[in-house]
Amino acid sequence: MGLVDLISRRSNHKSTSEVAAEKYILRCKPGKPLRSQKALFRLRSSITDVLRSHRTKRERECLCVEHHCLYSALRLCFENRDVLQCTATDLLNEILHCEGSLQPIFSILLPGHVIKSNVNINTHTLYPGFSSRILRKQATQAFEFYLHNICELKSLTKNGKRVIDTEFDNCDNFTPLIAACMRRDPSLIMLLLRYGADPFCVSSDEDSPVDPIDTLISGLNSVCLFKNSSVDVETRAALTAEESKGMHCLQLIFRAVKNIPFSQNKHFETQMEEEQVEKKKAYNLHPRLAVMIDTERFSGVRNLQHLCRLTIRERIGRTPTAIPSLPLPAVMKQYLDLQLD
Repeated sequence: MGLVDLISRRSNHKSTSEVAAEKYILRCKPGKPLRSQKALFRLRSSITDVLRSHRTKRERECLCVEHHCLYSALRLCFENRDVLQCTATDLLNEILHCEGSLQPIFSILLPGHVIKSNVNINTHTLYPGFSSRILRKQATQAFEFYLHNICELKSLTKNGKRVIDTEFDNCDNFTPLIAACMRRDPSLIMLLLRYGADPFCVSSDEDSPVDPIDTLISGLNSVCLFKNSSVDVETRAALTAEESKGMHCLQLIFRAVKNIPFSQNKHFETQMEEEQVEKKKAYNLHPRLAVMIDTERFSGVRNLQHLCRLTIRERIGRTPTAIPSLPLPAVMKQYLDLQLD
């Protein structure tokens, strides 16, 4: 049974206008932006009707069965983003209030062995064909669109965390940035950092808490160890590429923090404050990886220009949304947006 048919069966619980609005949204095919002003107006009106109805039910504490129509509308906002940008923010706000998180937005960050068992129909709605390499660029564009609109939300999740640092359910307490670091994906890490993900946000796993930099360094260590063992030429080339990606990711994170402390004996350390008590974790680095990493540069005092960048970003919310309006040259705006070293 299709979703449109399912809506028809529930019509006795909904107004005629709401049923018509949901049917119209679900009949709009993804991948085909609407061209006529009439169609765009009808889509916006339909989304407004569905949002109003959903908000009324939520405020009355009625049971909300599913949000597939809201996620479908959100995808359509991306495909028609020139005119439906603000509507997307309203949709995200409503979903967040009802679900307490926005996990389907971030599900594409999960590693391949995890993603198959942790995505649902809403993830496929937001990112049609997201597992295809051919459609990867479009999926990344959609992800940035959703992140941009999430930045407009002032709400926190039910556990009090910022949306972008919220852990996945049933995924070893990965945060989005931890998941991206596991994949060693520079483009996704860059997006998350630009939109305010915290490189030192520690997972809530009491047995083995980790942060994104922990994850990245541990992964690099494993790659380096494997690469310098007895492997064939093809495997070594693939591992060298992974090593290069991991080092690039580390450089990107370096743009977003004051420093990444290392001890003199080449052990990697991360620092965090919890209840005003400083804790440290150390990992033995593979000797060849230790040579590759300039520990003095990563752990040393940064220049005043970089510290000013971090201060300004903190003042404007660690997101790029306010940067275009600043009275600065284009190259300085790129620098503030972490796009330049």
